[in-house]
Amino acid sequence: MPRYADLEIAIRKRSERSYAVSFRFNGPEDEAEQRSANDLVIALDPGTIRDLDPDDYGRKLNEKFFTPEVNLAFSQFRVAAQQQSSTLRVRLSIEPSAPELHSVHWETLRDPGGTDAPLFMGEQIIVSRFLASGQDWRPIRLRPKADLTALVVIANPQNLGDYKLAPVDVPAELATARQALAGVGVTALAPGGAVALNDLAAKLREGFDILYLVCHGLLDGDEPQLFLDDGELPVPGTDLVQRIRELDQRPRLVVLASCQSAGKGGVGLAGLGPRLSEAGVPAVVAMQGNIFMETSGKFMKRFFSELVGDGQIDRAMSVARGEVRTQSDYWMPVLFLRLRSGRIWYVPGFDGEFEQWGSICRFVRNGSCVPILGPDVAEEFFGTARALATELAKHTNFPLDSHDQNDLAKVAQYILTQNSEQDVRGKVLDESIVQLERAGEELLGKPVHGMAPVALITEMVTELIKRDDSPLAILAGLNAKVFVNASSHSVLETFLSQTKVNGQLKQPIPLISEWRDERRDDRRKPEFLGDTTAERPYVYYVFGKIQQESTWVLTEDDFFDYLIRTSRYQLMPPVVSDALVDNSLLFLGFALDDWKFRVLFRMIQAKDGKELLRKYNHVGVQLDPGETTIANARRAKKYLERYFLNSKIDIYWGTATDFLRELKVQLDKTPVGASAGRMI
Repeated sequence: MPRYADLEIAIRKRSERSYAVSFRFNGPEDEAEQRSANDLVIALDPGTIRDLDPDDYGRKLNEKFFTPEVNLAFSQFRVAAQQQSSTLRVRLSIEPSAPELHSVHWETLRDPGGTDAPLFMGEQIIVSRFLASGQDWRPIRLRPKADLTALVVIANPQNLGDYKLAPVDVPAELATARQALAGVGVTALAPGGAVALNDLAAKLREGFDILYLVCHGLLDGDEPQLFLDDGELPVPGTDLVQRIRELDQRPRLVVLASCQSAGKGGVGLAGLGPRLSEAGVPAVVAMQGNIFMETSGKFMKRFFSELVGDGQIDRAMSVARGEVRTQSDYWMPVLFLRLRSGRIWYVPGFDGEFEQWGSICRFVRNGSCVPILGPDVAEEFFGTARALATELAKHTNFPLDSHDQNDLAKVAQYILTQNSEQDVRGKVLDESIVQLERAGEELLGKPVHGMAPVALITEMVTELIKRDDSPLAILAGLNAKVFVNASSHSVLETFLSQTKVNGQLKQPIPLISEWRDERRDDRRKPEFLGDTTAERPYVYYVFGKIQQESTWVLTEDDFFDYLIRTSRYQLMPPVVSDALVDNSLLFLGFALDDWKFRVLFRMIQAKDGKELLRKYNHVGVQLDPGETTIANARRAKKYLERYFLNSKIDIYWGTATDFLRELKVQLDKTPVGASAGRMI
């Protein structure tokens, strides 16, 4: 797998014609981020180079941008990437104070190293215009490659001649799109004539990863216009942006391709890039001006073939730009990106060759494993914890930056400063029920609003347990005697109670600590509940249970108080403590910076007998493929191994659902040994 070194170049406005430039570098082998010592200053007036031909434009832009100080800093980071055998991924971050710099043709920059060749071409140095989340705080969720889908929309309205635009060859454009997107599930909206915006929006609501829009366009002042239907005027690009903003599931990639049926075609659709990004689209490809038919055709074909190959959008752009290097308009396709990883899809799995499935399957079959459920294992019921946090942040005018808006503990803490503790729990519970009802309607195919949550969950579990790919159904079928539930809902308990072992339904035993009870002390003996078995597994609600609100660990203050009291009064039941230091641990559905993961990890590290963990293989945190790079995953592995006292722990790239489905496949094809316990 390719190695990437990330170089973010941030540009912000200082005065009317001067800008501050700063660098942040992360290499695949670097433990810490490197930064430029001071902001560097450049003087740039985009209007003075606007009418130059591409080569002269690029050279003039080099003079303005690569001052001796900027060139020195860039060269140092470039060499650092080369020394680590890595592709240099440049993220050009144009801050909101300098929107005029989006009109600059950064893709024409020449190599300041002396070759005078285009800088961002091929696979050594790749570039994107990196944009923050804008007005949309919702987390970006990518899907596995096997599930990738695309909507191809081709508009050929009858009024093109009124604007001296050639008709669109719809069959040819559709054939090109299908060929370029080979391996992706393609749906076409290409009626041969006009495409109504309402029809396009309705189709998008079905959920697609890629929107490939082929149409003519023009600029009315600075406002992009799209020729979609037969109206007297073209459709404002902002109308398309608004329709996409309103979607519950936005495309991961939008490609805006102007038609060039008569040599040159549409104009300036790149102006939609920042706006679509603000609306929550992770990646947008658009044209910066008129582009020849031959250039666009070659570029798109190579871009999509590279994208389907490895999912790396910025690399695909750079390779495709190299494909049309001899064309005068090679620089026109531009990429606006919000994804730090630069990927539109991911392949679930471990980093590199993984040889431990046999060991993990043996521990699972023997009952020598403890599944530890993070907040996102029950995503098909409640969505993700990050999505819940962002919705609450939006509804409560949360004042902190976008990173904190994804942190449920921080958002809950903010709500607590404005309201009572009871109000915090109520808001989180209400938002969870909204997501539960949405999921219930989709799964059961009927209205569920107003149903009691427990009844709705039971009905959903009854439906899902019939399937063999539901993550919680797979979990409930494991030969585990202790489950540690770091979520606060009882969905797993419901699954367990509907799962049979040896012909009998399991009887889960819930364990909950009354950690807020100040009357507890370390002299009080815990009640003996009997030996753990697969038939009567314990489900320990380590951070409390929603149904017993006094036990719920929710805000930042809760986590601090909980950790102190749990340690002081030894509130964790001995049967759970023993299981956590003498079994294979499967962390499922966490993020590294999640409060629940961090607190639980510290609790494990504080336990007597933790050295026993070295006997087992462990599976680590499921990293978010949308925001996590391979370099991050490798650093996370080292981090966890250090904390696990050099135990064998592997990081799985993907979701808890991905891992559990793969675990089931491996269990099904792994021979049952003589010492194996019960199977799924």
